[in-house]
Amino acid sequence: MGHSRTTRAFMLGRSFINENPGMDPAPTVELIKRMTKIHPYAQGGSGTSIATLLQGEVRRDPPADIPETVFVEASGKAFNTIPPNDVGFYELLNELVQEQPAGSTEIELAGELAAIGIVKGEPFAPVTPAICMRLTGVGSQYPRAGSQSYPSPAATANDDGPTTVTFGPERPSDSPASDWIQTTEGKGWFPILRLYSPLQSFFDMSWRPSEIEPQG
Repeated sequence: MGHSRTTRAFMLGRSFINENPGMDPAPTVELIKRMTKIHPYAQGGSGTSIATLLQGEVRRDPPADIPETVFVEASGKAFNTIPPNDVGFYELLNELVQEQPAGSTEIELAGELAAIGIVKGEPFAPVTPAICMRLTGVGSQYPRAGSQSYPSPAATANDDGPTTVTFGPERPSDSPASDWIQTTEGKGWFPILRLYSPLQSFFDMSWRPSEIEPQG
């Protein structure tokens, strides 16, 4: 028997369909629905081991009506599983901490959450970490970005100042290796830009990267 410290729990399982005629998943799905029963546990009721009952410390309750387990068909459904990437992430995290029992969070993690203003039973008072502060010339800022294998050589600026980065499966002959990010032919990709010690022009938006333009 496992005890969950939270009011929510996930159960993961795996079934095989390789022995079904034509690899049809329907018989396996029907078996799962017929054999899987999820319901609240009560001592002495369904799920209590024989050994526990023989100890005499728990009275055996009469068989109770087990509610039907509801299965939700999610095949083909589209839903967003990406958490917010702004302050909403911390608000969501605070809601989770507040709705779960005290002690459900590891002490070390609870301490880290408290450091940014998330404490069980207290109003959310965010403490802005340095990574989110607009500190010119300090730290790093995270616009959306991407990259190739790390470490890679530093990009080389053009003679007139700007830096031209080329994306493609093959490196152009006129592009230094440091200014080329390899992509996989036939597959999509997206860029991510990470800036170290950004200047004021980043924050006031007087500077911004140019659009990606097709070449050739």
